[in-house]
Amino acid sequence: MARSVRLAAIAIATMFTILGMLAVERANAQVPATPVAEAAETGAVTISVVDQNGAPFANADVSLLHGQDAPLVARTGPSGIIGFDTLAPGTYSVQVSASGHGTVDLAPVEVVADEITALTATLLPLAEITVAVTNEAGDPVNGATISLIRNNDPAIVGTTGAGGNFVFTGLHAGTYTGSVTATGYGVAEIASFALANGDEIRIDVTMPPPPPGAIQFTVTDAQGKPIPTAGIELYDDNDNQFSDGSGVDSAGVALFGGLKASSYLAIINAEGYEQGFIDNISVNHGQTRHIHVTLQKSPPPTTGSITVNILYNGRISLTSISVSLYGKTMGSQQTQQEGIAVFSDVQPGVYAIKADGQELGNRTVGPLTIVAGQSLHQVIDLAEAPQGNNGTVIVYTDTEQPYPNPLGNVQVTITRYDNGYTQTLKSDGQGTLIFTDVPPGYYIAQALALDANNEPYDGPGTNFHLDGGGVVVKTFYIRGSPAPGTASLAVTVTDQQGQPISGADVSVESALGPDVFQADSSGVALATNLPPGDLTVRASAAGYEVSDPVDVTVAVDTRDSLTIRLTAVQAPIPEPTSESPNGLTVVQLPSTGVGGGAPGSSVAIALMLMLVAGLALAASVRLKRR
Repeated sequence: MARSVRLAAIAIATMFTILGMLAVERANAQVPATPVAEAAETGAVTISVVDQNGAPFANADVSLLHGQDAPLVARTGPSGIIGFDTLAPGTYSVQVSASGHGTVDLAPVEVVADEITALTATLLPLAEITVAVTNEAGDPVNGATISLIRNNDPAIVGTTGAGGNFVFTGLHAGTYTGSVTATGYGVAEIASFALANGDEIRIDVTMPPPPPGAIQFTVTDAQGKPIPTAGIELYDDNDNQFSDGSGVDSAGVALFGGLKASSYLAIINAEGYEQGFIDNISVNHGQTRHIHVTLQKSPPPTTGSITVNILYNGRISLTSISVSLYGKTMGSQQTQQEGIAVFSDVQPGVYAIKADGQELGNRTVGPLTIVAGQSLHQVIDLAEAPQGNNGTVIVYTDTEQPYPNPLGNVQVTITRYDNGYTQTLKSDGQGTLIFTDVPPGYYIAQALALDANNEPYDGPGTNFHLDGGGVVVKTFYIRGSPAPGTASLAVTVTDQQGQPISGADVSVESALGPDVFQADSSGVALATNLPPGDLTVRASAAGYEVSDPVDVTVAVDTRDSLTIRLTAVQAPIPEPTSESPNGLTVVQLPSTGVGGGAPGSSVAIALMLMLVAGLALAASVRLKRR
């Protein structure tokens, strides 16, 4: 039995052997035979990762890259060593990184067949920068904004606290630049610097003062043309202190630089233009404001000025000397420093100036002619004061009031009563003349208009007294003659006693319509340039009743006269209105209240009258009973 089993096993083995040989043979007959390849040649790389102290670094990521192949990545264990074997020969790049540390790129390594290349990578923690910000006094700056930029990366920003510091952590190696800004300061630049992994550096930054502001003014006229003569004064609104001043250039431009942040007031002046004001010009640090100013032409001047300089012997300035100006503008001043007295807003005309030096003597100078817009300078030397006691008389000749105007070519003669001393002058185009070196005394003045349409002056004020060394100013109003082909009427207005009523209004109604003339101090109202023919005249005055109309006829080129007497307004007298049956008179009393009489007063009066009537009736009854 056992023998049979062995024989069967041998038979089966022999059969499979034959089949295998047949299969090989068949295969050899189909595929050409090739030599057997030798085992591939490879190399290996080991990387030891350590920290800055040389200790093994676990959990570091190591990446091995060969050409276009997918990178081989492995993580170190506790030993910090990682190996890559069966590497095809060639050049490989190795990069090692770990959280919180910088990335290390090792130099390219050449893998050689049947060799193991050992590398070491040191991982360093990321860098740290402390930025300390102070001002020029060394005080920390709170709230400063720090901006750092590595290469072309986005900026990283931090803000200082109360200590003026900010710490940047986890910074990668690279080249950095930066800047620091803070309110009230200029910009501080941080120069370029290199940062390596593991660096811990401190950067001290001193904030510069804020950059100044500026204002640029452009001054033009209303047509936009530059005003090169303009000058500008700049004041700080906060303390009203003068800040700067400058003229403009030929283009009308002035630049004020170096200004602190504040609000400013500008005053702009230019000859021939009205003064300009611009307030609340706000300027911030580093800001340039552009302000355009348009000046308006000044109206033509209507007055002038006189500056008087009082000297002695031509070289000593006298202060506290009384200086008086006589003319259309009058006034007195005391000389100040340098012996100067200034009279401004002087109306155009002819003037005299008197300097009263007391024991040094008096001196009057004139005539001095002032025109609008003129500034006159007059020197008076009291060492040249005359020894005499003569004075000055200034006379103005105007047309008749109430619309006076200067009237020239009027001949005025002054004559002293006692000795017949006389002077005669003719008024200029401004209606002014000045008599100088006139002896003191009582005078009469006579004026004669030399033009055909005027007549000799006959109004009041022709008599005057001149004190020694004094000045007298008189104004004569010359009455105009009527124009040819017209009529005139002199109306004298008086009261019932024949006394003139000054200021009375005289209404004259002609073919041209009504017109009103006013009576002078003598009660005469001269109505001139009337059309010939019939007129209706009325007169009125305050406190008088209006006159009844008076009809009068005037002829051409004649002056007629008329007198109207006005009756004074009388206070009303209560009159009897009715009589009672008992013989009592009932009087209508005037109202004593305002706006028609107080109701209480009327009731009281009525009760009183009723009481009186009752008493009278009772008395009458008793008499009848008797």
